Amino acid sequence: MKGVSPLVASVLLIVLVVSAASLVTTWMSTLVKSTQETVGVRTMEGVECTNADITIDEVYVSNTGAASVVVKNSGFVNDMSLVSALTFDKSGNSASAENVPLTSINKGDLKILIFNDPSINCASFSQVIVTTNCAGVSETFSGTPQCV
Repeated sequence: MKGVSPLVASVLLIVLVVSAASLVTTWMSTLVKSTQETVGVRTMEGVECTNADITIDEVYVSNTGAASVVVKNSGFVNDMSLVSALTFDKSGNSASAENVPLTSINKGDLKILIFNDPSINCASFSQVIVTTNCAGVSETFSGTPQCV
């Protein structure tokens, strides 16, 4: 046998190229579709959060290791969530709010965050940081709290 005839070699080469192209096309379409869905979801979240904002209206701190923080949805987004809330003392110690995460906060709503930690008191209070489910939307209070 002298070798493969040019006709058989051409047919095998064409079959190989078509098979490889089919595999690459299937893989690329799956990749593009999943990327498109991910980008779509992130874009929708970003657009929904464009007009989001929160403010910390009041901070009440007792000398018994408790604090209350009044947070307002001052933006124009309904159904926002508070995902974390931390209070810090002057030494850098932190305490998390007991009732966070909070969901379904509509525009204009006020929510009270509760902190119970022995290190919290009026003399050592430093700041409170509250973050939301909207990227970049958070609020920091580092003023003087109401001592109760």
